[in-house]
Amino acid sequence: MSNHDDKYEVSKKYLDAIDFHLLVLKIPEDEINDKLAYLAREKGHITRSFYEDFAIATCIANINQLLFHMNKQSSNDLDILDVRKKIMEAIIEVNPLLSPDKLIINKNYVVKVKPDGKLEDGDRPLMDNKQWDTAYYDEIAKVYEEEEGKKKKTPPKPPKNTKKPKLPREALRDISELECGAVKKWWRRIGQYITVKKYDPADEESILRSRFFHSRVSFNTFVVSVCVENFEDLFKLLATMGISSRVSPHILMQELYDLCKSVNPFLTFENAQELADESEKSTQRPKKPKSNYKTSSSMTDYLKKESSKRFRDVPKEDLLNLATNMKVSLIGQDKAIDEMVNAIQRASVGLKDPEKPIGSFLFAGRTGVGKTFASKVLADELIKERDNLVIID
Repeated sequence: MSNHDDKYEVSKKYLDAIDFHLLVLKIPEDEINDKLAYLAREKGHITRSFYEDFAIATCIANINQLLFHMNKQSSNDLDILDVRKKIMEAIIEVNPLLSPDKLIINKNYVVKVKPDGKLEDGDRPLMDNKQWDTAYYDEIAKVYEEEEGKKKKTPPKPPKNTKKPKLPREALRDISELECGAVKKWWRRIGQYITVKKYDPADEESILRSRFFHSRVSFNTFVVSVCVENFEDLFKLLATMGISSRVSPHILMQELYDLCKSVNPFLTFENAQELADESEKSTQRPKKPKSNYKTSSSMTDYLKKESSKRFRDVPKEDLLNLATNMKVSLIGQDKAIDEMVNAIQRASVGLKDPEKPIGSFLFAGRTGVGKTFASKVLADELIKERDNLVIID
């Protein structure tokens, strides 16, 4: 339930419709207007369902357990609207000031509790807007219609019959040497503009062939690190605002990547895969033959091909840049990465006990911080494959 108990009073409310106990937080009166300030980004166009979503996310301490419980009952005849109504009744019973009829929107679109005296010029009731009475299912249908409309407006991509020739390796330029512009993009998540670098499409190969991408997630992270100006400071801001603890890092990275792609439409994972060097692809281990029977000579050849990589087989440049490349995929885990890489680099030059492993590391933390992902990225960056990676869950 996290640590809400330390700050807020918690009331338990039973929902007989779904046989579930809600844990409703009582928001202090002096904090309610601060919470409602989140709605200002909607510019006054707030539907009832949007406000209910906000209230539920703000006041229900066990929201994840609630959603999981409702998902298990989705096969039954569950009246979602009735459940939402009961949840809102429980929230308003504990937090009467969050009742929609007690809220107003001022001329700056800030939602706040209605004052005791007269309303100021420009103030109007929250429910006095055209979107408020939009039905829950009508709103969902509108979203689907908008998505379908976008798909219809988007012209089909012409078939790719031929691959464009690649530039020679020596013709590629370092990313730090590329000229770029700057475009301000509004990130709704934080309610601020961020600066995105705009590159020339002619520099596509210099950007996408600069490293090997083992997954779409690592590619998105790379694009964000290249295109978002002062992206490390941005992630510190997210941590300060408490967003990184409430929202999955993958969701944040996807939103940032979408902003980068809107400025640089050629920076796609598909283009990166198409431009991948054959030398990178050739490092993948060949498929094993279906038959388990081998002659002695073929077995010898097989063992030669399947011999495990040693440090002398890893390019020095890869070892030197290992920490930098790993930090592109693993955000906020610099200390753990440096400890691992230091041990690996020492072992690569023989500075290790021959009777002991290179290093033994114990990572601790909540789900999603990158414990397992760190070993996957290490395998991808060091040997370009995961065949030698053993995961025990």
